[in-house]
Amino acid sequence: DGSTDKDIEGMKKLYPFLEIHRNSGKGQASALNQLFPLVRTEWFFHTEDDWMYLQSSKFITYLLQMCQEDPRIRNASLRNWYGLKQHGEKFNIKYHMHEYLGKGDGTMNNCQWYGYSLNPGIQHRPTVEMLGKYREDHPKECRRWGRVPATRYYLLGYKSANVIEKHIEHIGAGHSIYQD
Repeated sequence: DGSTDKDIEGMKKLYPFLEIHRNSGKGQASALNQLFPLVRTEWFFHTEDDWMYLQSSKFITYLLQMCQEDPRIRNASLRNWYGLKQHGEKFNIKYHMHEYLGKGDGTMNNCQWYGYSLNPGIQHRPTVEMLGKYREDHPKECRRWGRVPATRYYLLGYKSANVIEKHIEHIGAGHSIYQD
C-alpha cells in the first residue's frame, strides 16, 4: 500500500490489537484478494482509510440486521445514495435496496452499477468467496477490476442495501489514482 516501515511500526503501536498485513503497492484488487480469505466470521465489516465517519451509532449491528431480514441482501453499505426509494427502516435507520437500471445514457451513476459495493459496510464471507477473486491484471489506475464480482452478484439475484441518511463521507475523492 505504499506505507513505510516507520508507518507500519507506528500503526502497530497505535493499534496493538490489530493484525496488520502489507501489500507492497500491488493495488487494491491484490490487497483484497490477500485479506478477504483471512476472514473467519460469516459476516465482516469492510472499510478503507479514505472514509470519514460522521455519526456514532450501532451502525454495524443495524446493517447486519438489515441483511439478516432479507436473504437477498449480502452487502449493506453506509454510503448514502440520493434519488432512490426507501425500502425499509431498521432502528430508525432508513435504507433502500439497490436497483440496477442498465447502462442508460452513458453517464455513470449508482443505478448503472450491479449493486455489489466495496463502500464501507457489511460483507457476507460465503458470498464474497462465491464471487471469486478480483482481477489483478487491470492497470492500477482502472477500477474495472471489480466489475466481474459485481456482475456475478447481480446475476445470482442478490441485492445491496444502502442507508439513506449520511453516515460517512469519502474524503479521498479527487485524490484517487483511478481515472474511469
